[in-house]
Amino acid sequence: MRQSSVMQRFWQRELSGWEDVEAQIAAIVDQMCMDPAQDLAGVLAYGPTLGSPDGVLIVYAAVDRARFVEKVRQAPEYRTGNHGQFVWHAWVQADGPVTCGFFRPDVLVFAKTDARVMAALDVLDGRSPAIAAQHPLAAPTVSPGTMFLFRAAGLNEATLPLQSPVTKHCTSLHIAYGEHEQTSFSQLSLEVPSDEIAEQVRVVLEGVRAPALLQFGAEPEWDRLLKGITITQSENRVDARSTVPADEVWAVIRTVLDWAP
Repeated sequence: MRQSSVMQRFWQRELSGWEDVEAQIAAIVDQMCMDPAQDLAGVLAYGPTLGSPDGVLIVYAAVDRARFVEKVRQAPEYRTGNHGQFVWHAWVQADGPVTCGFFRPDVLVFAKTDARVMAALDVLDGRSPAIAAQHPLAAPTVSPGTMFLFRAAGLNEATLPLQSPVTKHCTSLHIAYGEHEQTSFSQLSLEVPSDEIAEQVRVVLEGVRAPALLQFGAEPEWDRLLKGITITQSENRVDARSTVPADEVWAVIRTVLDWAP
């Protein structure tokens, strides 16, 4: 993400609106026990269902461990212990209990319960099996430059806060966005129970693009971005992909930001 020209320009734009930038960044570093602009390498979140409190958050970051432990020791109902060779800490914050285990100094596992953290540590350590290689959530090789990756399985059977005609048939979903060598890319892939439903989903996605072109097609940046999306169907799978220069993506984002109040 730090190598993305789009993200760099977005970050610089945000900083330009801050007062006393150095003091605000220092406060963020103190609160997080790291500098996210330099020390945060990635975040992985997963769980059995969308929005479930049983989710797990794995943070890949060079955290100041001594400072982190010093801060959480002051939290209500602080506890600590060991799971095998791994040290864990637990406390209660405004939104409920939290447990954090250190798999490595730069790999932290967070969850609402001790059991979830310990189960994740066992998988990371190879003592418990991970998901099978052919599972929809076990992705093939991730494209270089990927910044955001979302995968879900069984959406058609899940209770969602918002159920759309697409998600109620979706057996697996893959969404990715990134930037590599000054080129931004995005991908949406989904699988449904039948070829017939896949064709209907493809038509729905084409239908989403059509009004967007009518609304924004007069703007050159929007026109190129929307027309650069390819939507294809292969049996029960539908893909929507886009590859465009990062400068054009930033032009569209800047337009949206300028519209915002």
